[in-house]
Amino acid sequence: MASLDQYVSDNALKTSLLASATSAKSADALFSSFNAAGLPESSGAHQFVKELYSRAPRKSKKHHSSGESSRKHEKDSKALRSQQFGLLLEDDDNSVEVVKKKKKSKDKEKEKGKGMEDRSAKRDRQLRKREYGEDEWASDEEEKARKRRRAEEEAMDREEEGRRPPDDDMDAGMDGLEKGEDEDLRREREREEDLKERDEFAKRMQERDKQKTKKIVEDRSSKNPAASDAAVRRQLADDPNARDAVLPDLRLRSRQEYLTKREIQQIELLRKEIQDEEALFHGMKVSRREQHELDRKKQILKLAEERLKINDHYEGYQLPEDYITEQGKIDRKKKENVLYKRYDEAKPKEGDFTTDIDQWEAAQTKNSTFKTGCFGQA
Repeated sequence: MASLDQYVSDNALKTSLLASATSAKSADALFSSFNAAGLPESSGAHQFVKELYSRAPRKSKKHHSSGESSRKHEKDSKALRSQQFGLLLEDDDNSVEVVKKKKKSKDKEKEKGKGMEDRSAKRDRQLRKREYGEDEWASDEEEKARKRRRAEEEAMDREEEGRRPPDDDMDAGMDGLEKGEDEDLRREREREEDLKERDEFAKRMQERDKQKTKKIVEDRSSKNPAASDAAVRRQLADDPNARDAVLPDLRLRSRQEYLTKREIQQIELLRKEIQDEEALFHGMKVSRREQHELDRKKQILKLAEERLKINDHYEGYQLPEDYITEQGKIDRKKKENVLYKRYDEAKPKEGDFTTDIDQWEAAQTKNSTFKTGCFGQA
């Protein structure tokens, strides 16, 4: 506990001595303060105070010198500016001529001079704020120099306006019209320009895509039925007269295809209807009329299914159809059928007995057939 008290006391004494030495103006003043606090007056005490005063840190007085240097620098800059304005002094005759020219200027030149005068006045106000505090004679001379310089600038601008060709005036008028353009018209014009640029960009992108797209050659050989059909459709699309001439045949063919699909659909609906009625009335006593209607539906379904099973294929050789039409023209599709059609065996009938030889031939035919493509893909 005693060592802690001694440590605290020593630190407090050291801090107090340093603070007094730092704030003291001289060694004598520091000794006087220490003497009043109880320091005895002796040669050793005087030597201690002088050594402490010399080693103690204290505030520098550089801020005074910096303030003086800044004021000196400001004064020198003002003097230099005054000299620069003094070089622009001229005779009063020039100012009189400038005033005469100013009276003969046009309204447009007056407005331009007024704008320049406003800017010059603003600059003059700024200069006057910075030059506040100079003597009166220098301020008067600078004011005169500023007026003369302003007059010279206006005169030079008027001379340039007089030397400018008429095309410049026309361009200036057009610029004025552009500036004075209505806001709505400007927005509409910008919108139209944007749309035009967008369309041009889209067109360029389409052309670039066409160039990059891989062009596939269409197979127009007569051996490919799909290619021949595509050629016929392309020809009909390009020739309106041919399209009108073949349109009745196309309608008839479309009607026949529709009736074939419709027949299969109605047979399937009739089969579903008979199955529903049998399941609904199973084990129930029905009237004679209902039983007669059910038997009639079954008979119709039986006849329709037998008709679909009829095989019109003739088991033998048949002469090919004539591919020359009544008008003396060659039917290309019939001619292709004659050239490329192969022998087709008759379809086996239901209930026919299949021998072992037939099964073996079917298996050998299936195994010997060469197929291309990925394994497992249909």
